[in-house]
Amino acid sequence: MTITEKQMNKISEFRAQIKAVASRLQTSPFDLVLLRDARELTIKIFNAYFDIKDNEAKFIFKKLNKRAASIAKQIEASIPKPYLLDELHNRKNPDAAWVLASRIKTQLGCIELWDKPSWDHYINLLKLGARGTFIPALTSKSYIVGKAYQESPHGSISEAIHYHKKAWETEQDGDAAVALGHIYSEELSDCDQLQKALGYLNHGVRLGSPRAMSRLAEIYLLEGAHNNDETERNIFLLSQRASELGNDKGTFLLARCYSLGCGTRLNRPKAIQLMISIGENYNDEVQFFLGAHLIEGKLLPKNVKYGMELLRRSARHGNNEAALKLSLIYQEGQLVRRNLKKAFQILDDATGTEQCSANIFLALGRCYLWGRGTTMDFIQAKYWLRSAYEEPGVTEEDKTAALILLEDWIGLDSSELEI
Repeated sequence: MTITEKQMNKISEFRAQIKAVASRLQTSPFDLVLLRDARELTIKIFNAYFDIKDNEAKFIFKKLNKRAASIAKQIEASIPKPYLLDELHNRKNPDAAWVLASRIKTQLGCIELWDKPSWDHYINLLKLGARGTFIPALTSKSYIVGKAYQESPHGSISEAIHYHKKAWETEQDGDAAVALGHIYSEELSDCDQLQKALGYLNHGVRLGSPRAMSRLAEIYLLEGAHNNDETERNIFLLSQRASELGNDKGTFLLARCYSLGCGTRLNRPKAIQLMISIGENYNDEVQFFLGAHLIEGKLLPKNVKYGMELLRRSARHGNNEAALKLSLIYQEGQLVRRNLKKAFQILDDATGTEQCSANIFLALGRCYLWGRGTTMDFIQAKYWLRSAYEEPGVTEEDKTAALILLEDWIGLDSSELEI
């Protein structure tokens, strides 16, 4: 595709408007009027960018948007603070509060380092500024307030929900619907919350949000809904659409679909290609998947050393499969020198992660039971084997294995166990 005449005319128009706003920097006072004009131009270019399919044209519009946004930021930073305070306190202008909040965020930098007074001041200015209509924002101002409540370690989820609902119900803001979907899907065990999450995420999907698509696909996978052929296909299509829109989680989920044959035919080479595209540091599952295939050496060139490194990194991030595979490799001693102490230590370290599950407890219990890499200790063996047996979500296979060891080797009566 080539740039159309209509697009060229629009590019020329935006260039002229950017030039006009830039020239006013030399002659006009830095005030809210100048900032409004620059913000409106930035938003117009941004919206035009998303309506374009041609990559060459998109690249030009992206540069124009970046230039307009830079001018708007320069104006915002240059408006005298006494002028903004006068507008806020004497003229009761909420738009001045909005600009002051934006400047605080720029000046303080990394939000993870903010203290509570800074967060409180920022959010209070945002809440006041959200009432203003003179200075435009790319998304709903209520959504931005809700997002601040979510991001703040001192914030309130109930307040975040309130402002996101307001943004959705009054302005049909897609970002707010997606945010509500994410909040309500935090507790997947709560059926009422889950239904609310699915409702809001479906709103987001209809509005074309890749974040909504990937989260919806993720929920279906986590909930085990992929046992249904129709839902499996939906998971695949949602992940594919999200990936095409540049969403990394969508790409990761699409890779999982190919690796599991979920909604599409099994295609592990395609899964590997997609995981490589988002980078080995995306998450622990990518590290485990790539590490295991590097060690196996069938679909990727064999590289045991680097594969082991990826497995170690995955295990440190709490991936149980990676910890078990690493431990087994050191126990068997075929790919590396046999080291039972290291095999035990990997399992012991894994128990300190939040995601630690029954299969780790079972493997650690066996180490204590038979003295593999550690001193034989029936008390510790009993503790870990019992933990494996009673762990919620334990597979029937692991539960049966733990029970056999507890009864036949430890001498525990099954009546003492929680069924």
